[in-house]
Amino acid sequence: MTLYMFMFMFILVVFSSNMPGVCSVRLLGSLNHNTHNIFNVLKYGAKADGQTDDSTAFLAAWNAACSSTGSPVVYVPKMTFLINPAIFQGPCHSNKITMQVAGKLIASTDNSLWSEKSINYWLHFMNVIGLTIEGSGILDGRGASWWTEVNGKKTNQIGPTTLRFTGTMNTIVRKITSVNSKQFHINFDTCNYVEVEGVTINAPGDSPNTDGIHLGQSSNVQIRNIIVGTGDDCISIGPGSFNVNIEGVICGPGHGISIGSLGEDNALAAVKNITVSGVSFHDTQNGVRIKTWQGGNGFATDITFQNVKMDNVQNPVIIDQYYSPYGSPTKGDSNVKISNVLYQNITGTSASNAAIAFECSQSVPCEGIKVDHINLSCNDGKTNAQFLCRNAHVTAVDAGAVSPTPCL
Repeated sequence: MTLYMFMFMFILVVFSSNMPGVCSVRLLGSLNHNTHNIFNVLKYGAKADGQTDDSTAFLAAWNAACSSTGSPVVYVPKMTFLINPAIFQGPCHSNKITMQVAGKLIASTDNSLWSEKSINYWLHFMNVIGLTIEGSGILDGRGASWWTEVNGKKTNQIGPTTLRFTGTMNTIVRKITSVNSKQFHINFDTCNYVEVEGVTINAPGDSPNTDGIHLGQSSNVQIRNIIVGTGDDCISIGPGSFNVNIEGVICGPGHGISIGSLGEDNALAAVKNITVSGVSFHDTQNGVRIKTWQGGNGFATDITFQNVKMDNVQNPVIIDQYYSPYGSPTKGDSNVKISNVLYQNITGTSASNAAIAFECSQSVPCEGIKVDHINLSCNDGKTNAQFLCRNAHVTAVDAGAVSPTPCL
């Protein structure tokens, strides 16, 4: 009986392998789904030797994934890939596409690749909806030669951003590490619905123009639980930024978190509904800063800085409406109106006696500036910290809970 049963099952298996049985169809469907939705860059010709330009292979994998349906994944294995400037273009067929980075991407040290001013990127994602870039991988801009050769010449050349996004929607950047960018590390321009979480950004404190994350003309942005040490702003929020929430950031070294600069070249600037919370600054040039150019127009309003810790920060709290990176400011007042700004629960030490300095425009003074539960002292333990104001209308929620004494 057992022998006959065995022979019957054997014949059934052989017979079913030649016919589209239900079980075999389900199995093949599962395999096809996995295979068709993972696009490993190695299968598209990437050499992964750290010397051969693998840009073409990456773009081929991207284009294949972008043309796919479902939830395609461009997979970068744990190896080293040399990538020259590349544009990953959308829109894609799927509104859920992922680049999973386990390996290390390195930029070329040949600065002539960026000799054209229009090439202001290393890895550029354009017009993609539902993009996620995540993984334990590293993006190494290898910026040292750029900082010395290009920035040292003081040219007007715009440097490449490591990870640039233009015109994207529903974008997530999660857990990756960016090091030694030639200029900005991550830049969002004309993007809507952005989430950055668990990212690490690192460059030397003297590396020029290496902002960690820059926002411009972008809305509905969430930045959470990131670590940034760099040579410029840890996070900079440019004109056209609305509904931005930043929380859980460790910043240092760097120039702090800045709103602006706004109104450059007499431009119209608008920034609204910005919240910065749960941030710590260590050995930075600034803490929380709003900066505008003289002659500009527009507004920056509905801004909250709360639950902030300062450790040896040169300018912990600052509004500068006479901003100029070129030394002495130009003539005239800023017409960028700053209003409805709350500073709440800010503590720690200042490296200068000007712990709080509000330098506002004479033509459009700062209005609606509120301070609540602030305790800042000079780190030497001897110098009295100061609260300085010019053309600023400041009120204290509880004057007794604000130190240094506010200029009301």
